[in-house]
Amino acid sequence: MAALATRLWWRGIVGAAALTRGARRPSVLLPVRRESAGADTRPTVRPRNDVAHKQLSAFGEYVAEILPKYVQQVQVALFNELEICIHPDGIIPVLTFLKDHTNAQFKSLADLTAVDVPTRQNRFEVSREI
Repeated sequence: MAALATRLWWRGIVGAAALTRGARRPSVLLPVRRESAGADTRPTVRPRNDVAHKQLSAFGEYVAEILPKYVQQVQVALFNELEICIHPDGIIPVLTFLKDHTNAQFKSLADLTAVDVPTRQNRFEVSREI
């Protein structure tokens, strides 16, 4: 009971001290000086990284040389993403290669989706992002 009374008494003192300070805002909520919006004229798109582009191209060519039976097309897309188009029969061997090979070691599947393009003869395309 004494501890409860002490706590209430202490809260009363702290509460009274807070009221005597007035309605000042904590320093966390003070306004921040902002830079002008017109100062930055750089484009918002990431610039092309030539070193990463060359490394991805070389790795894509390497995969195409190792698995020529399954790899149909290799290209480096915008934002330095390596795209490897494979035959449907090569899904297991290519993904196993990309998972287990020393130079690859892609261990996680980030996204799996399908695309329907009605104008194509083979209209369905499955996209895996690892």
